[in-house]
Amino acid sequence: MQYSVVNYKTVKENSDFRIDADFFRPDYLEILDKIQSKKHQSLKSKDHRVFSGPFGSFLKSESYKISGHPFIRISDIQDVYIEKERMVYLDDEEFERVKKYQLDINDIVFSKIESGTQKQIKEKIVEMYETKKSSKSLLEIAKRGVEMAIEKDEKTSEKWIESKVEKLKTKL
Repeated sequence: MQYSVVNYKTVKENSDFRIDADFFRPDYLEILDKIQSKKHQSLKSKDHRVFSGPFGSFLKSESYKISGHPFIRISDIQDVYIEKERMVYLDDEEFERVKKYQLDINDIVFSKIESGTQKQIKEKIVEMYETKKSSKSLLEIAKRGVEMAIEKDEKTSEKWIESKVEKLKTKL
């Protein structure tokens, strides 16, 4: 059994005030720590607006400059952070041409080319939703099991719970 010890202040400071166990799973907390341990700047920073570029031949590599407006390419996204070492820039003219592709705060970027970490995150998200679904089912089974134990007896309740859990293919 996995568990996380999270203090109330951490939960309260979370903007969504989430208290579900999935949100504080050790593996998710580990990924979050890795992300937060990397040097980064907030997308909310007005000094460092980032934007998505067009695809294909719309923007040629000759347009890339060593200073100007930052232009993030898929290849600049490494293990869920932006690799600034190889970042390219656009001059004012090219920026005006492509600025309609700018990202907004809370935009999510997916690429067709997966890095190892991006794939792991997607797998964890899918796993999280499956776990959430199982958790809801188990909660309903537990509620009904308690009612059955009160109305009938504990042995009947236990057998019923075991049969329902077996159908879910979930280990307790």
